[in-house]
This record gives sequence, structure tokens and C-alpha cells, in this order.
Amino acid sequence: MTVFFCETEHHYAPYDDWFKLARLSGFEVIHISKMDVLNADHVYIVNHFGAVGMPGNEHEAKARIILWQLEWTKVEEKIHFPPNISDVWASDKWFAEYYGAKYVLLGSHSELPEYPPNPKVAKSYDIALMMYRGPWRRQRVIADLQGKQLNVAPDGWGEVREQILLSSRCMVHVHQHDDISTIAPLRFAIAAAYKLPLFTERCADMGMFAGLVFECEHVELATMVYNKLQPGLAFELNDYRDRLHHFLCEQRTFRYNVEEAL
Repeated sequence: MTVFFCETEHHYAPYDDWFKLARLSGFEVIHISKMDVLNADHVYIVNHFGAVGMPGNEHEAKARIILWQLEWTKVEEKIHFPPNISDVWASDKWFAEYYGAKYVLLGSHSELPEYPPNPKVAKSYDIALMMYRGPWRRQRVIADLQGKQLNVAPDGWGEVREQILLSSRCMVHVHQHDDISTIAPLRFAIAAAYKLPLFTERCADMGMFAGLVFECEHVELATMVYNKLQPGLAFELNDYRDRLHHFLCEQRTFRYNVEEAL
């Protein structure tokens, strides 16, 4: 059995980490046009962009084709999967159970950062977000954080993002929608790799992350972050940081979870 991760023409920058994690974990990444759906020894893992555009939908596939669903939909919306998808994986426990997908943890890798994170180096920012900031519910939390005189880092890609993540004290996750209270698996994997303690708005089901991240209601998030960043609580903050890193980068790595799910 040979496992491939499949890229498409559609470049979506947040998924660069997903493909990098696959490569770091020893999996081959190919263009989706190179799929051989008639080869029964092959396993292809695609994201939702690839599920729509993969070749061979007019044939009955012999290869095993897995859709790793990294995007969430609203509860009332149905997901229509294209032909030849053998399995659907989801990395949020509540979402996986609701839609009948297989719950597969998205692990991480200690070499995801371009430069090794050094927790002892002084940080320029209190908080990294790395998220689309448009929704009002995210704008509110950002305003609350800044109102408490916390230094919120800008967002960015490439070398800019690398420096932001290496220069921040923690990462904060806020849901984009009121009715989709799921984890952000790639954001969680990034936090673990960069050794950032993670704060999240309460999720419907934390799954395997229970007790590894700070969690509270939306209206309480800024206050929790402010309180936990106080100097006297450094031990607790570092404990969460180290346990999340150990869990995703040493214990339940990206490769471990893929192999377990297969």
C-alpha cells in the first residue's frame, strides 16, 4: 500500500501546512492529475478541493480515495460527496459524529517551523491569531484583547508568519460562525509545532484535546487570556504549551494518526 496526498491547481495558503506535514511525515505529495484510480495498491488522500476535481470519477475506482474534510459546514447544510470517495475523515469529533465521518486527529511535526522555536527568547507579541478577522465575533474578541493592552500580532504568510509565530506568547482561536463550534485542526497543529499555548472559544466536543488547551465561552475569552498571561502564572502556561507539543509532535504525530486511521 502506497499513500499519496494530492494537490490541485487551486492554491489555498492555509493548506500549505497540511501538505508540508505530509511531506515531513514521509508521505509523497502529487498533483491530482497523477492519480491512478485503477491501482488497487494506492491510497489517495484529498481535501475538499481535490474531491471535486479528481480524475476518474467516470470510472469505478479500485484505489482507496479518502476525503480529509478540513472545512466545516453549517448544521442544516448537507455535504454531497463525489463518486469514488471510499472514506471521509474529519478532525473535529462533534463534526465527525454528526456527519458520519471517521474521527481522525490531525497531528503535527516538530520540524514544521522553519526555525526552532525558543520559548526563552523575549516575545514581541502577546497573541498570534492566524485567522480571517472579518466576522464580528472575532472582531469583538480582538477589540477586547487590545482593550486590555495586549499586543495582538498581525497576520501574514511566509517569512512574516514565521517571525510572528516565533515572536508570540500564545495563540488564540475564535470561531468564525455562531453555529459552527468546531476546533481548527491546522491552527492547533501549528500552535503545537511552534510551542504556543493555545486558547480557544468553547467547542462542541474537544475530543482528544480535552485538558490540553485553555477553553472558555466567547465573552470570557479575552479575560481568560489576559489573566493567564500574567507573570505569576507562567508555570501553568508553559505546562499547557509543553503538553500540547508533546501530544501532537511526539505522541500523536501526523504520520501516527494517518497510519492508525488506515
